[in-house]
Amino acid sequence: MFGTKKSKKGQSGGSGGILSGVVGGTVSGTTGGNGGVGMASLGRAKAPLSLQGSTPSITSQDDVNGNSVQLTAQQILNALPDSEVERRFKEMLEDMNIKSEESLLTKTIQEKRMMLSMRETTGTTVRGKLETPFEFIQCLRNEHLNSDKLLKHCESLRIALTSNPLSWVKEFIDKGGTDEILALVRKCQQNKKFNEKNEIDLIRCFRAAINNGYGTKYVRGHSTALQTICGSLRPDRPSLMLEAVRLIAPFCIIEGGQSAVLNALTLTAEQQGTERFRAIVEGLDSDQDALRKHCLQMVNVLLDVEDYDFRVHLRNEFMRCGMLSVYEKLIKEEHLSVDLGRQFTVFKNSLEDDFEELTQKHENIAQDFFDLQECFDMIKASITDTPAASAFLSILQHLLLIRDDAQIRPAYYKLVDGCVAQIVLHRNGVDPDFGYTQKFQMNVDELIERVKGHSSGEDINIEALQNRLEEALTQKQEMEAKLANYEAKLGQISAQGSPGKALQVPAGLLIGQGIGPPPGATSSNGGTSVVPPPPPPPPPPPFMPGMAILSAPLSGGAPPPPPPPPMPGKCFGSGLPGAPPPPPPPLPSPLGGVRAPPPLSQTHGSAPLPPPPPGGAANKMLGFGTVADVLPFGMKPKKQFEISGTLKRANWKKVNPRQVTQKAFWLHVDEEKFVTDALLEELTSKFATVPAKKEINRKDDGTNGAAVGSKKNSKELKVIDAKAAQNLMIMQGSLKMSAEDIKTCLLEVDESRLHDSMIQQLIKYMPTQDALSKLANLKEDSSELHDAEQFALSLGSMKRLHPRLNSISFKLRFQEMVSDIKPMVVGATEACEEIQSSKKFAKLLEIVLLCGNILNTGTRNAQSIGFDISFLPSMANTKTVDQKSTLVHFLADYIEKHHPEVLGFGDELSYAERASKVNVEQVDKNLNMMKRSLEDLKTDLKNFRPQGERDYFEKIMQPFYERAQQTYDVLRGMHAKMVQLFESLAEYYVFDVKKYTLEEFFTDITNFKKQFDVAFTENIKLRELEEKRRVEKEKREKAERDKKERAQKRQRLTDIDGDQEGVMDNLLEALNSGAVFCSNNNKLRRKNNRSANSAINTRLMRTRSRNAIAMDPMRAIDIS
Repeated sequence: MFGTKKSKKGQSGGSGGILSGVVGGTVSGTTGGNGGVGMASLGRAKAPLSLQGSTPSITSQDDVNGNSVQLTAQQILNALPDSEVERRFKEMLEDMNIKSEESLLTKTIQEKRMMLSMRETTGTTVRGKLETPFEFIQCLRNEHLNSDKLLKHCESLRIALTSNPLSWVKEFIDKGGTDEILALVRKCQQNKKFNEKNEIDLIRCFRAAINNGYGTKYVRGHSTALQTICGSLRPDRPSLMLEAVRLIAPFCIIEGGQSAVLNALTLTAEQQGTERFRAIVEGLDSDQDALRKHCLQMVNVLLDVEDYDFRVHLRNEFMRCGMLSVYEKLIKEEHLSVDLGRQFTVFKNSLEDDFEELTQKHENIAQDFFDLQECFDMIKASITDTPAASAFLSILQHLLLIRDDAQIRPAYYKLVDGCVAQIVLHRNGVDPDFGYTQKFQMNVDELIERVKGHSSGEDINIEALQNRLEEALTQKQEMEAKLANYEAKLGQISAQGSPGKALQVPAGLLIGQGIGPPPGATSSNGGTSVVPPPPPPPPPPPFMPGMAILSAPLSGGAPPPPPPPPMPGKCFGSGLPGAPPPPPPPLPSPLGGVRAPPPLSQTHGSAPLPPPPPGGAANKMLGFGTVADVLPFGMKPKKQFEISGTLKRANWKKVNPRQVTQKAFWLHVDEEKFVTDALLEELTSKFATVPAKKEINRKDDGTNGAAVGSKKNSKELKVIDAKAAQNLMIMQGSLKMSAEDIKTCLLEVDESRLHDSMIQQLIKYMPTQDALSKLANLKEDSSELHDAEQFALSLGSMKRLHPRLNSISFKLRFQEMVSDIKPMVVGATEACEEIQSSKKFAKLLEIVLLCGNILNTGTRNAQSIGFDISFLPSMANTKTVDQKSTLVHFLADYIEKHHPEVLGFGDELSYAERASKVNVEQVDKNLNMMKRSLEDLKTDLKNFRPQGERDYFEKIMQPFYERAQQTYDVLRGMHAKMVQLFESLAEYYVFDVKKYTLEEFFTDITNFKKQFDVAFTENIKLRELEEKRRVEKEKREKAERDKKERAQKRQRLTDIDGDQEGVMDNLLEALNSGAVFCSNNNKLRRKNNRSANSAINTRLMRTRSRNAIAMDPMRAIDIS
């Protein structure tokens, strides 16, 4: 259509100008020619308008007289009708690849006639020298072309490329014109004959040539076009680099253009031996605003990819090339130009988006952060078979070199954690600039000492505060108990001064004085009881072997009668039937009021002698007979193993099957599933006993064994039996002291040499008083006595040996007894006060009551006014329909949503767990045993008669007795308050203290607290999982929508076909405006990410706040 011209004879221009088709035919050179057309035929011209011809703007035509008349272009255009001008104006716009612009189409008809005339004039100015594409190409191929000529030719070529029709440009590309331009660009880059100005003009010509759909397809199919242009990215030549960036950046928007540009940058960097983004970053750091804008524009378009990991990878590569410092400089710069500020906003928004996504990514795996193994497995899986694996292995190897010191190691790890956190989790969401410095410049030793001191100081402060709290609570309760005792004594004194007046004292406070409320005593509203003088205790009944000592009742009442003396020839062993078995062992019976004679004889089998005692009737008498034929609760008999040879024994006490209940641990034990042949073989080989014959043939060591004793002593035993003699010899060997040394220590009460285990052995193995009396009768013939009998005779010469041993043992163990009893009483007392005063726990019980009544609708348990506290831990057994959660999960979720102030009820019950370990019955037994020991000590002091000048028993034990009595009175008062508070608690929550003990009550409370915390955490994790699934689904759907919108938008921007021109101009305009970066989608993504993270962080605040990085004290350490 355009550019196709026919030349006839008589036409005054070569291929025809703008007026060639106006005349409608050729004008004959002679007057009156047949081919001429009059002026009347101008409006009917059908030949298309030519915008390219080389004819002058004046046309020859014969006038009415036959003379030739010169018509100007303006005159001819003025003669055209308006409709023809409109048609030809649109054709001109299309030929210039200018789509129907509204602003141009709305111009007046005169303006359009003028633009058509100017177009014709412009088209004629370049005629005469270079016209066709072939001529321009031949000129570019001229080997003798110098810099000045190239400059002129490039200017003409650029004008021709922008003014000629697309067909002209296609012909130029097809005939190799663009290849010649690229070849000249490469020569300029090599500094051969041409200068920077030539290179700039060549790039401009190349841009003009590909500024259309056909040209962009050519570049995409060209192997080195982009690489050649990338070679012109020279920060030291800002004008040249500006033209190169303006050409490359828009090309990234075209489909496949970004990867092509990245590949070209990579190949160019490899040839130049530098980073591929180094030139762009240096151009961004220049002082020319236009270059900075276009460089940042190119950064943005390169980072404008959908894949998060690849986008972060590219940004980090820019940062490693030095962009971090440029970024910080741009942040600090106050006045950025409008265009540069727009591009910087795009970059910053993209960076913030990625940081939000990084944060959300860490939140999504937060539940794994608290498990060391899971974190390690995640890291290992992410770096396996990658170059990072060797670096991570090196990190672990260096961590293994940290000194094995309990205080130094945590300090090192805190320092490492602080450094890693600052490197990995930058607040601006980017990797550090690893090229900025080669290593950390810091004094590690100094930092270690600071961190060590800081952490140890924190631990010491916490421990000191905890100790101070415990001391304050203990002193408070001690003072209260002392005050109660003083008031009771004052009441006694007052009553004695007023005969006939009854004493009014608080009930239970005189327990420390051995006084309890008498039977039938009534309590007033003020909580006091009328206490008459206590009646004397009844005489003790005769004591029989195997009888248990009964403890005092839990609350007030008359104290039990003192235990009876042992039967002649009998004594208590290390424990009594009915007493709780170890561990922990109960206070030994010698601390009570019963004197401990020599150990039981062999037939009773109660003393733990070195050889295993014989079983038989004694064991049955103590309640440890054979196992019943049928085990309780369907338990199966244990497997009988076949072992070759004998093995060393595990000296434990067997559990009595009759004492096993349905809740017992042993009922559900199935240890046989672990049995293997290898296990049996290993046990047999490692724990086999030594044959007995080797023991007999061993050389004499002078200390152990019955065989040794018989070899050394051929003397016969006269009073004690062989087993007792053997035990005495073993004891003497273990004590490594002679009888006289032991006797001296007992007389002087030398605690530096005496210890409780030694006293216990003496109590256990010394013969009975009757045997000692018989040995005393043989004192004159002591040389004929066995060594064991001589040892017993020497110690037995002390008067009241066994009472003295019991008293000394009581003194040695007294502080340990107090340390065991006092913390338990303090903890239980505080727990009772806490739970009764807790408002949050009371509200929780109300909620539970409501839920229970709703669930029990229509049953006999409906409309309950309360419930037993033991129901709380059993709530975990009530499961939902889907069997995925329990009533506790529901309760935790309901409270979190509707009553969040109740969530911290566990903080108000801090002593509940300690109270759950307090056995009130055992505490009461220990106090009663302490009381009996004090009474025995008092008797011993009263009956004391010195057995020599160095007998310091009274001198040492009398002050101890007074202190111990005061301490006991305080403990008994504290115990009475504890019992009173628990009884008050039982009345408060309506339960029976006899059926529901303090230990059971607080165990249920503690278990419920733990169940509630676990349910609360599981609820959070479940919501996190659901939220993550929802967010991931939304992200996938949104990503698909964004991808489609992005593709559609880019399709509109890059709607490239073979005939479209101005492609690069349109893309560059889209980059300048920022429209190509989909800013609205980015803002929406940031908003969604922040709102999702905010919701997650709000829920996790209560459970993970102490793990937050911002709260870590290490973050405050200045490592500079």
